[in-house]
Amino acid sequence: MPGVVISTSVRTGPSTVTVRKSSQLFVVGGLAERGPSNEAVLVESLADFEDVFGGYRSDSYLHPTVQTFFEEGGTRAYVGRAVGASATAGTLTLDATGGTDVITLTANGAGDWSADVDVQVVNTGSAFRIILFYQDDQVYTTGIVTSSSQAVGRINSSTVAARYVTAAVNNANLLPATLAATAMAAGDSDDDNLDDDDFIASLELFNDALGVGSVACPESQSGDMNEALVAHANEYSRIAILCGPENQTVAQAKTAAGDVQNLDKKVCCLRQDLFLALRSMLTK
Repeated sequence: MPGVVISTSVRTGPSTVTVRKSSQLFVVGGLAERGPSNEAVLVESLADFEDVFGGYRSDSYLHPTVQTFFEEGGTRAYVGRAVGASATAGTLTLDATGGTDVITLTANGAGDWSADVDVQVVNTGSAFRIILFYQDDQVYTTGIVTSSSQAVGRINSSTVAARYVTAAVNNANLLPATLAATAMAAGDSDDDNLDDDDFIASLELFNDALGVGSVACPESQSGDMNEALVAHANEYSRIAILCGPENQTVAQAKTAAGDVQNLDKKVCCLRQDLFLALRSMLTK
């Protein structure tokens, strides 16, 4: 085309993808259907989020926050799931004939959702396979394996199986016996006791290596949480999004923003119901 000049050169400098602050979100939240609580999980679409953390919950802002972020043009979100201090993950032990424990499966994340995970073992004598079902749909199989260690290795190296369980060998010399589809025990996410200490602990999952972006905790509006978000933004050169109560007026939100400006200028204060309107953040 006339007026268009194309030039090429050898690329130098960092080889990592440059991420705009407005296109990457770090979000802490509890009240997810499922998912790990000990790692920052990267999701690049709402479908990715739902694969790991489950669907919409009417009592949670986490799912709609992630949904709106992607709908408004966001590209990457790191999610840190917070659970209560007494949270537990469901388990199921696979036994050999005679009752010896062979393999223990542990749900990858606290909560009663693990009761929807069924495990089947098909033993042919010298080999076996483990099949996982979630809400009655088959989601994973080890394929035919000849040792418990091999089965555990396949489960723990599978990104699909990792959405549901981790595995540990109890006895490498035995194979698990045939088992009809059996539900894992229900865990407990201890949602009723979630507090700012749990949310703040999850902030620590977002280390410096994850890059720039905006950080938020839409499920807490407390002063302690806001201070923790601002401190995090200061340390990692990120933007802190602070959420106020649902009935907060625009004028009150502006006052709150002024109150924290002396802490850090990279702060956006929103009413809780306006937090889902992330357009202003994404278009700057």
